[in-house]
Amino acid sequence: MSCNNNDILREHIAETVNSFWTIDNREDLKKDCIEYCFENYDFISYGDHKGVYSTGKTILDLSFKFLLERSHDILSEQQLEEMSGYYSKDENY
Repeated sequence: MSCNNNDILREHIAETVNSFWTIDNREDLKKDCIEYCFENYDFISYGDHKGVYSTGKTILDLSFKFLLERSHDILSEQQLEEMSGYYSKDENY
């Protein structure tokens, strides 16, 4: 893929991710998500056409996969509550 096509694809991915991103104060994570999508996006170019064509997963699919991979160790609300109860019992130390 030529440099120009890379730029077009990266811009398209960034615009798409920006359109649905709702995680406040995590521009770093959004940047990583855009890069992940760029690296994993199946690209095919038809002749001299400057458009972006996907041959596989959508940017939304890739973003979802990125977030799932990054969130495997996130604590649930129940786990946080259980930890809170555990630590409040140990406050006597």
